[in-house]
Amino acid sequence: MGILIFFLSGLFTVFQHDIHVSMCDVKYNTQSSSFQISVRVFLDDFETSLASQGYENLKILTERESPIADSLIVDYFAKHLKLHSDGKMVSMDFLGKEISDDFLAMWCYLEVYDVDYPKYIQIKNDILLELYNDQQNITSFKVDKKRKGHFLFSKEKIQESLYL
Repeated sequence: MGILIFFLSGLFTVFQHDIHVSMCDVKYNTQSSSFQISVRVFLDDFETSLASQGYENLKILTERESPIADSLIVDYFAKHLKLHSDGKMVSMDFLGKEISDDFLAMWCYLEVYDVDYPKYIQIKNDILLELYNDQQNITSFKVDKKRKGHFLFSKEKIQESLYL
């Protein structure tokens, strides 16, 4: 009986998480002159944030996904993820989303087109900081495949700059 309880409690912990972290990869592609951005957030946290704004039962990345889900995702990232290239804020286009391999998170893909090679970038990332005091957002910046910077954003630090 003790083994069964241990097994069931292990299964329960698989479906919850105590870590509040997002991952964001920002890559500048010299061939296409574009920023390619990938963001990984836990689905339950993201939906909780949108629910706190009055948008409940979105069922993101399910067969019953709300028809307004994509527009809410676009609006959320427009408010909480900002990128400046050489002092000018750039506008990100939402390309799409997909479920992560573990089915706990979603990957969202954004792109900024026709951007000259930047000498200086500034990133603001306060994703889900309105929800959790311990939220941390890991953000990396690459030019092509070469890492140029790695940042950790939290309530205490939501913005970082990098000279290339």
